[in-house]
Amino acid sequence: EQLALIDNNKRLNYRQLEIRTNQLASALKNLGFHQWSHIAIQGSNCAELAEVEIACYKAGYVKVPVNARLSIEETMHVLNDSEAVVIIAGKAQANAIMAQRDKLPHLKTVISIASAVGDIAYDNLLKTGQDDFASVNPIDNNIAVLHYTSGSSGVVKAAVQSYGNRRAMV
Repeated sequence: EQLALIDNNKRLNYRQLEIRTNQLASALKNLGFHQWSHIAIQGSNCAELAEVEIACYKAGYVKVPVNARLSIEETMHVLNDSEAVVIIAGKAQANAIMAQRDKLPHLKTVISIASAVGDIAYDNLLKTGQDDFASVNPIDNNIAVLHYTSGSSGVVKAAVQSYGNRRAMV
Protein backbone atom coordinates (compact mmCIF):
# COMPACT_ATOMS: atom_id res chain seq x y z
CA GLU A 1 0.00 0.00 0.00
CA GLN A 2 0.97 3.59 -0.53
CA LEU A 3 2.64 5.45 2.34
CA ALA A 4 0.47 8.00 4.14
CA LEU A 5 2.74 9.18 6.94
CA ILE A 6 6.47 9.09 7.60
CA ASP A 7 8.49 10.30 10.57
CA ASN A 8 11.87 9.35 12.05
CA ASN A 9 10.42 6.38 13.92
CA LYS A 10 7.66 4.96 11.74
CA ARG A 11 6.19 4.64 8.30
CA LEU A 12 2.44 4.14 8.02
CA ASN A 13 0.42 3.27 4.96
CA TYR A 14 -3.16 4.54 4.59
CA ARG A 15 -4.68 1.36 6.02
CA GLN A 16 -2.43 1.48 9.09
CA LEU A 17 -3.17 5.19 9.60
CA GLU A 18 -6.90 4.50 9.38
CA ILE A 19 -6.66 1.73 11.97
CA ARG A 20 -4.48 3.75 14.39
CA THR A 21 -6.76 6.81 14.20
CA ASN A 22 -9.83 4.61 14.72
CA GLN A 23 -8.12 3.01 17.72
CA LEU A 24 -7.30 6.40 19.21
CA ALA A 25 -10.78 7.84 18.65
CA SER A 26 -12.47 4.78 20.16
CA ALA A 27 -9.97 4.49 23.05
CA LEU A 28 -10.62 8.11 24.07
CA LYS A 29 -14.36 7.45 23.84
CA ASN A 30 -13.91 4.31 25.98
CA LEU A 31 -12.18 6.47 28.61
CA GLY A 32 -15.40 8.50 28.82
CA PHE A 33 -14.51 11.48 26.65
CA HIS A 34 -17.50 12.54 24.60
CA GLN A 35 -17.92 14.50 21.40
CA TRP A 36 -16.77 18.12 21.89
CA SER A 37 -14.29 17.14 24.63
CA HIS A 38 -11.19 19.32 24.40
CA ILE A 39 -8.14 17.20 23.54
CA ALA A 40 -4.77 18.95 23.80
CA ILE A 41 -1.64 17.81 21.96
CA GLN A 42 1.90 19.00 22.67
CA GLY A 43 5.10 17.52 21.37
CA SER A 44 7.83 17.59 18.77
CA ASN A 45 7.03 16.68 15.18
CA CYS A 46 5.98 13.03 15.05
CA ALA A 47 3.39 10.79 13.43
CA GLU A 48 1.25 10.92 16.57
CA LEU A 49 0.49 14.62 15.98
CA ALA A 50 -1.20 13.77 12.68
CA GLU A 51 -2.94 10.75 14.22
CA VAL A 52 -4.42 12.91 16.99
CA GLU A 53 -5.67 15.46 14.48
CA ILE A 54 -7.44 12.83 12.39
CA ALA A 55 -8.87 11.04 15.44
CA CYS A 56 -10.23 14.34 16.79
CA TYR A 57 -12.09 14.97 13.54
CA LYS A 58 -13.46 11.42 13.48
CA ALA A 59 -14.82 11.65 17.03
CA GLY A 60 -15.89 15.30 16.94
CA TYR A 61 -13.39 16.37 19.60
CA VAL A 62 -12.04 19.90 19.85
CA LYS A 63 -8.31 19.76 19.14
CA VAL A 64 -6.13 22.08 21.21
CA PRO A 65 -2.62 22.16 19.72
CA VAL A 66 -0.10 23.47 22.26
CA ASN A 67 3.21 24.78 20.95
CA ALA A 68 6.03 22.56 22.24
CA ARG A 69 8.18 25.69 22.81
CA LEU A 70 5.82 27.23 25.36
CA SER A 71 6.96 27.50 28.95
CA ILE A 72 5.17 25.35 31.52
CA GLU A 73 3.34 28.47 32.75
CA GLU A 74 2.09 29.24 29.22
CA THR A 75 1.18 25.59 28.69
CA MET A 76 -0.82 25.56 31.92
CA HIS A 77 -2.61 28.75 30.84
CA VAL A 78 -3.61 27.10 27.54
CA LEU A 79 -4.76 23.91 29.25
CA ASN A 80 -6.81 25.79 31.85
CA ASP A 81 -8.22 28.37 29.43
CA SER A 82 -9.23 25.70 26.89
CA GLU A 83 -10.61 23.42 29.60
CA ALA A 84 -8.71 20.52 28.02
CA VAL A 85 -9.64 17.21 29.64
CA VAL A 86 -6.86 15.24 27.96
CA ILE A 87 -3.35 16.07 26.84
CA ILE A 88 -1.31 13.85 24.58
CA ALA A 89 2.26 14.99 25.14
CA GLY A 90 5.88 14.23 24.42
CA LYS A 91 8.07 12.97 27.25
CA ALA A 92 9.47 16.36 28.33
CA GLN A 93 6.06 18.03 28.19
CA ALA A 94 4.35 15.15 30.03
CA ASN A 95 6.96 15.33 32.81
CA ALA A 96 6.40 19.08 33.26
CA ILE A 97 2.60 18.72 33.17
CA MET A 98 2.59 15.89 35.72
CA ALA A 99 4.63 18.08 38.09
CA GLN A 100 1.92 20.78 37.88
CA ARG A 101 -1.11 18.48 37.67
CA ASP A 102 -2.73 19.83 40.85
CA LYS A 103 -3.03 23.25 39.15
CA LEU A 104 -4.95 21.85 36.17
CA PRO A 105 -8.50 21.21 37.45
CA HIS A 106 -10.06 20.26 34.08
CA LEU A 107 -7.30 17.85 33.06
CA LYS A 108 -8.38 14.24 33.61
CA THR A 109 -5.81 12.25 31.62
CA VAL A 110 -2.18 12.69 30.56
CA ILE A 111 -1.19 10.44 27.67
CA SER A 112 2.53 10.24 27.00
CA ILE A 113 4.03 9.73 23.56
CA ALA A 114 7.05 7.40 23.66
CA SER A 115 7.42 7.19 27.44
CA ALA A 116 5.80 5.81 30.56
CA VAL A 117 5.24 9.26 32.11
CA GLY A 118 1.61 10.21 32.71
CA ASP A 119 -1.53 8.16 33.15
CA ILE A 120 -1.06 5.94 30.10
CA ALA A 121 1.41 5.54 27.26
CA TYR A 122 0.06 6.42 23.80
CA ASP A 123 0.75 3.00 22.26
CA ASN A 124 -0.85 1.23 25.25
CA LEU A 125 -3.93 3.43 24.83
CA LEU A 126 -4.20 2.46 21.16
CA LYS A 127 -4.30 -1.21 22.17
CA THR A 128 -7.56 -0.53 24.06
CA GLY A 129 -9.28 0.91 20.98
CA GLN A 130 -11.15 -0.77 18.16
CA ASP A 131 -9.94 -1.01 14.55
CA ASP A 132 -13.33 0.24 13.33
CA PHE A 133 -14.91 3.50 14.43
CA ALA A 134 -18.11 5.16 13.20
CA SER A 135 -17.09 8.77 12.60
CA VAL A 136 -19.42 11.53 13.70
CA ASN A 137 -20.49 14.26 11.29
CA PRO A 138 -20.26 17.59 13.13
CA ILE A 139 -22.11 20.56 11.71
CA ASP A 140 -20.05 23.31 10.12
CA ASN A 141 -20.26 25.85 12.95
CA ASN A 142 -19.09 23.44 15.68
CA ILE A 143 -15.63 24.17 17.06
CA ALA A 144 -12.91 21.93 15.59
CA VAL A 145 -9.71 23.59 16.80
CA LEU A 146 -8.66 26.13 19.42
CA HIS A 147 -5.39 27.59 18.11
CA TYR A 148 -3.55 29.51 20.81
CA THR A 149 -1.46 32.45 19.69
CA SER A 150 0.10 35.44 21.42
CA GLY A 151 -0.92 37.77 18.61
CA SER A 152 -0.07 41.43 19.20
CA SER A 153 -0.73 41.46 22.95
CA GLY A 154 1.83 38.85 23.99
CA VAL A 155 -0.84 37.04 26.04
CA VAL A 156 -1.67 33.58 24.71
CA LYS A 157 -5.32 33.43 23.57
CA ALA A 158 -7.47 31.15 21.43
CA ALA A 159 -8.39 31.63 17.80
CA VAL A 160 -11.37 29.41 16.99
CA GLN A 161 -11.61 27.32 13.85
CA SER A 162 -14.86 25.54 13.05
CA TYR A 163 -15.43 22.23 11.29
CA GLY A 164 -16.72 24.26 8.33
CA ASN A 165 -13.42 26.18 8.24
CA ARG A 166 -11.46 22.92 8.28
CA ARG A 167 -13.62 21.33 5.54
CA ALA A 168 -13.17 24.40 3.33
CA MET A 169 -9.39 23.96 3.50
CA VAL A 170 -9.39 20.43 2.02
